[in-house]
Amino acid sequence: AEISVKALLHKYLSISQDIGLLKNILNKYSSTLDGRIYNQRETAHSPMYNYKTEISFNHDLGIFGDIIITGVDRYFYDDQENYTSNPYNLIHLNGGFALSNIKISLWIKNLLDEKYSVRGYIFDLDYTGVKLYTAYGNPRTIGTSIEFSF
Repeated sequence: AEISVKALLHKYLSISQDIGLLKNILNKYSSTLDGRIYNQRETAHSPMYNYKTEISFNHDLGIFGDIIITGVDRYFYDDQENYTSNPYNLIHLNGGFALSNIKISLWIKNLLDEKYSVRGYIFDLDYTGVKLYTAYGNPRTIGTSIEFSF
């Protein structure tokens, strides 16, 4: 299920909330690798919730800004293992100004430079046993965008 709500707090200020809820259950699964049985748990890469909260400022003079907070619940990396990610929350900023046919913005993604895993791989690379190797999401990223309208 997904829910989206937006409210205008002031002529120039709005807030929005998006929530995604997922109930995806693996009824019974027998691993082809080692015969283990996995039962009554979420399937891989299926977080039970995710959300986005956004506060936006947009003035008639062309000045704008956004504060965006996103979050994701923990999830299993694989249907054949019990390793899970950690839940995480990120903060993003965007601001700038727009004139008649040009828009210039400065943005920061992952403002607090959170380290969060987005993918997990389970291997026995050195013959000492199965280990979890994780890939991480983007660190703090700062940039600028210029848009032209024709």
